[in-house]
Amino acid sequence: NSIIQCIFATAPLTQYFMSKNGFAKESSIRNCRLSTSYCELLYKARKNKGGVITPSDLKSSVSRIARQFSGYGQQDSQEFLRFMLDGMHNELNRVRKKPKYKQIDCDKLPMLQQSEVWHQYFQERDNSIITDLFEG
Repeated sequence: NSIIQCIFATAPLTQYFMSKNGFAKESSIRNCRLSTSYCELLYKARKNKGGVITPSDLKSSVSRIARQFSGYGQQDSQEFLRFMLDGMHNELNRVRKKPKYKQIDCDKLPMLQQSEVWHQYFQERDNSIITDLFEG
């Protein structure tokens, strides 16, 4: 629950899921089971201020990705966050067809240029609202 509250408080992510040009547009063109569960929970939380809601659909969706979250045992919240964000990233990745892996040899470049080369390579493979907000 603490992780969900933190993610709900991430304003740009909430705006993305609440916007007609954000998630609604993305979910109409592909299967986004985990992201849809998150979006539905977000809408319920916004609509039901002060009431009780249960994140069972979201938990179930994360459990499909990471079996250790099946059942009702105590789990690490940081791991839940990582699996949830990674799953949502995979569903919302703007890169439909990833380029083949290539070896990058830029060790002799200055550190700033190395960083730029790796960032460009990463963007060619992984680019989503999740990476926009949480990559570092």
